[in-house]
Amino acid sequence: MRFVRSVLLVSVLAAVAAVAVMAAGPLQDPNHEAYKGETCLRCHTQGQAPVPGLVEESFDTVIVGGGMAGLSALHYLADRKVVLLEAEDNAGGQMRMDTWRGKRFSQGAAYLVSPYSLLSEFYETEKIPLSRIPSPENSAWIDGKYYADCWMKEGREKMPWTGEAKKSWLAFLEEMQKVNDQNESNQPFENFSWEQQKLDRISAYDWMKQKGLTEEMIQHFDLYIPSCFGVSSKEVSASAFSNYISGELGGNFTMEGGMGAVTNHIYKNHERQIQLGCRVTHVFQTRDEVRVTYLDRESRGNTIRGRTAVLALPQKLLPGLFPDLPQEKKDVIANTKYAAYTVANVLCKEVLWDDKGYDTWIRGTFFRDIIDADWVAREGKPHADKKQPHVLTLYIPMGLEGVQAQMSWSPKEWKEKVLADLEKVIPGSRSKVEDVRFYRWGHSMHVCSPGFLSKSVPILRKPYYRVYFAGAEVEGLPCNESAIFSGYYAARGARTWLWDTLPSARGLVTGALDTQAKPAAH
Repeated sequence: MRFVRSVLLVSVLAAVAAVAVMAAGPLQDPNHEAYKGETCLRCHTQGQAPVPGLVEESFDTVIVGGGMAGLSALHYLADRKVVLLEAEDNAGGQMRMDTWRGKRFSQGAAYLVSPYSLLSEFYETEKIPLSRIPSPENSAWIDGKYYADCWMKEGREKMPWTGEAKKSWLAFLEEMQKVNDQNESNQPFENFSWEQQKLDRISAYDWMKQKGLTEEMIQHFDLYIPSCFGVSSKEVSASAFSNYISGELGGNFTMEGGMGAVTNHIYKNHERQIQLGCRVTHVFQTRDEVRVTYLDRESRGNTIRGRTAVLALPQKLLPGLFPDLPQEKKDVIANTKYAAYTVANVLCKEVLWDDKGYDTWIRGTFFRDIIDADWVAREGKPHADKKQPHVLTLYIPMGLEGVQAQMSWSPKEWKEKVLADLEKVIPGSRSKVEDVRFYRWGHSMHVCSPGFLSKSVPILRKPYYRVYFAGAEVEGLPCNESAIFSGYYAARGARTWLWDTLPSARGLVTGALDTQAKPAAH
């Protein structure tokens, strides 16, 4: 799953609500203590913005938001005097992990695509111990039958299609293999091949119909697509979907604990420059500086200044936080939609499902797929001892209006929906489940609709004087890779304000303006 991929859910994904915007009225969420994930009450609390305190300290750059985008910006500015403010008590945005009886598992995004270009340098420099996910990675569960590695060469031929339809299925996946092998849709969007860029004009559904895929095949992909983009194939850019599905064919990587383990590793590398529990309420810039006001854990107002700022948070939060945005950016943000997402981790008293690969897409259930949480830790081998605790991670995309169900359904209702459908897939499972932990992501991913990559992204990317923007929307795709690229470009822009002295003539000629700057992706 790709909310999973780097969602997400990046991402997804995408820094999560690192900042709070004061809403017009209070949010009703009577069951919030029973869930983990986004602390939505922090983001929608009614009240006045705090009286700013005296300016306490000055920085080269103030980064707002501790998801992967903010962590990426910090990575590329770590040699400067920088502070990152994160509203939650943990960094990582949607990419967090949890533990139970020694088992580590993902609260949101679970894996990332095979690293390339700038991404490889990022992971290597942060010394992240990634593991390639053993085969089978993506499998299908259709009408009670299991199909291993349903998209890979060795598995796609065994899917239950026949005749001309099967030929179209095989031709489509072979084309996606070529897109991956020839790097035709490596980020950023401007690096996509011209054919891949043109796909942004149409929906993934229309494109798959053009390729000869049947409704049943599209329904199969519509288990995967909402996990990547929050909505169905009819509402998603074909260019975005092509990037995702071709990337799957290149193989994926993760850590035990999913992407939360990755962001936790990065957080520990930069912990001294990160302040948690700091909810930013206002950003204001003058000709000479940017001032950032925030509430600390004790709800005291504080103000700091930066020569520059990077706002690495969901773009929908910007108008309330930074009202002095250009109108064209406000217009794009107003037209950007966000989908909700829920993750359920089923805590099993014994092993129930350990021979079906890493990720299995399930037709006809409340949840879309099941990830075997410790598949990578045991290198893809079934458990020898079945009488041990085991965790299954279930992904539940909720769509554009899903936040209402997230707020109104009781924990008992959520649990019953999950366990009833899990019983259909794994008979007898209900009695062997100790508990189910739910993680809610109310605005987990923006919708990458047709035209978003080519029309919206160029506007969302634009800096506003000393303020730069980062996050999955800024690079277009709701995933971990977009977040990292956006952080890199925001940091690179911020550095143009951080010359302590004018560059020498020799520096201008050779390009040696900043010896600490990281290499570009292209």
